[in-house]
Amino acid sequence: MAFTNIGNWGVAIYTDVELNASAETIAAGSTVFYAMEVDNSDNSEDVYVKIYTASPTVGTTAPHVIFRVPGGEILSYIPSGRGSGVTFAAVYIVAVTTGGTAGTGNPTKAVTATILTD
Repeated sequence: MAFTNIGNWGVAIYTDVELNASAETIAAGSTVFYAMEVDNSDNSEDVYVKIYTASPTVGTTAPHVIFRVPGGEILSYIPSGRGSGVTFAAVYIVAVTTGGTAGTGNPTKAVTATILTD
């Protein structure tokens, strides 16, 4: 995972080029989630990007939110509210091939996520 801080804008960009069923820590403490782009263009199967607000046991811990990204697609998610973002207690992220709490399968090929936070 790469981290880039954009000057004085107060925005951080996290890029994970190998998002899979292992949880990645985006922010271990309170953070504002502004946007996310997920690139699933190398896979034919859908992936489900799960956001947790505490360090999860993937497959057991219920995600805070799940985003479905169809196979062969690149999708962007921006919370409504004119750029104000959504505050989470923490942000942990995974990508799996089955939705819901129980999904634990890794994508066949690389899935990239780019996330903007404060």
